[in-house]
Amino acid sequence: MLELTWSNQTKVRLHEEDIKKHLSSILLRLNTVGRVNLEVMITTDAQIQELNAKFRHIDQPTDVLSFENYPNTSRDEPLLGSIAVSADTAERQATEAGIPLEREIEMLCGHGLLHLLGYHHR
Repeated sequence: MLELTWSNQTKVRLHEEDIKKHLSSILLRLNTVGRVNLEVMITTDAQIQELNAKFRHIDQPTDVLSFENYPNTSRDEPLLGSIAVSADTAERQATEAGIPLEREIEMLCGHGLLHLLGYHHR
């Protein structure tokens, strides 16, 4: 079961429930058992560039970042991690691919989730 903490810091209108369903379907297909707590933040290029510079030492925007949780959390339930998606970059990529913005953001959230689950680029 997916518990999602959602933060949309942009003016882009998104359906949190659709994104949650997409992420839940990924967890189901990967046979993930138990409760999964996840934070998702939709942000701007400027904000994601700050995060990228601070944590990856790359001073430019990117489409998605994922951050694993550390065991010393104060939450009652363990947090798998956090995903940050730039709506600005997602919009450019969606236009280029000819797909709806919400679909691009769903895919980027899924990409971040896969990283948190241990899947990485090869």
